Amino acid sequence: MRQDDSIIIDNQKYREICIFIDEYCSQKIASYMTKINYDRNEIAISYAAIQKIFKNGKDPDYNNPSVPVAYSLIYLPRRIMAMISVLEILSLANIETPKTVLDIGSGTDAVSIALGIYFSMIKPIEKIRVTALEPSLKMIDMAKCKPKANFQHIEVDHQLKDIDDIMSNHQTLRSEQARWENTFDMITFSASFPHKSREDKWWIDLLKTIKSLSSKQSGICIIIEPQGKINQLFENDSEIGFEEKQRNAAAIANLLEICQKAGWHIAFTTLNSTLSCVDNKNLPLLNLTKIKRDLLAETDLSRRNLPGWNLPSVSWNLDNKYDEIVLVLSREKLISDRQNFVILRPESEL
Repeated sequence: MRQDDSIIIDNQKYREICIFIDEYCSQKIASYMTKINYDRNEIAISYAAIQKIFKNGKDPDYNNPSVPVAYSLIYLPRRIMAMISVLEILSLANIETPKTVLDIGSGTDAVSIALGIYFSMIKPIEKIRVTALEPSLKMIDMAKCKPKANFQHIEVDHQLKDIDDIMSNHQTLRSEQARWENTFDMITFSASFPHKSREDKWWIDLLKTIKSLSSKQSGICIIIEPQGKINQLFENDSEIGFEEKQRNAAAIANLLEICQKAGWHIAFTTLNSTLSCVDNKNLPLLNLTKIKRDLLAETDLSRRNLPGWNLPSVSWNLDNKYDEIVLVLSREKLISDRQNFVILRPESEL
């Protein structure tokens, strides 16, 4: 465990991180677009549709080469900053720096980028090895587009796999990973739970499998998911008519119970409660904003004056009603409630 707990992301450091995210993501998108034949109207259509698709509890067609561009313009900076926020609270809680990470549903590499930024700008380290599992080849293509100033201390192995592959072939995954370590120090789900209704038993089995892939003593699993998605996946039919706050609480309670049944210690908080030393999290990302406006100007999207296309790109959701659930699952209790976490024990210890 780290003894120095004085490292805090303040306003100045947050601004520096935003500038880095802006430059890094802009270069990544520009690099990807040199490798595909793209149509600006197709990108505009994907941009207009992707947010609505997610809100309706579905996934876009990730095999469409324009979707990684639209996704990265809207969500990649937010996913990077969300993971950086979690890394900060883990650091303040003296959680050991991971050496091996399994990133499930890695998308355009937000977790690896966050690790690269945090452990270079905040807390320099020697090496982190990431196994990045992603079911979309196009998203992997975007993920592999690295800016020139890439992170030398982050080694990423991209694999074309989805969450069901983990359930059916986790022994194979473990043997592939054994060339680095026998297990993973950190396993991450960053907005990567599938938009698909599953029985509680499926989720319990998944989290038990994840536990078998985590390091025996200090291994942790990080889950960062939008509250609305948690409701879609984990609320019961009897709760649908409830008020929003009741629905939120009930869905979270259902998810926490599943984690407990899978045998995890749980530390629970929300994304909006992190980075408390930052006054303004909605800093505009100027390079990404320019790319977005240049791409979408004079398209059907802008001509119809649909909302959003001309707004600045940011690394934090601008909707005050929006929040994300953050779970830190561990084999043993690693985080105290002094870090504004709700602490729960596994069912076997109750």
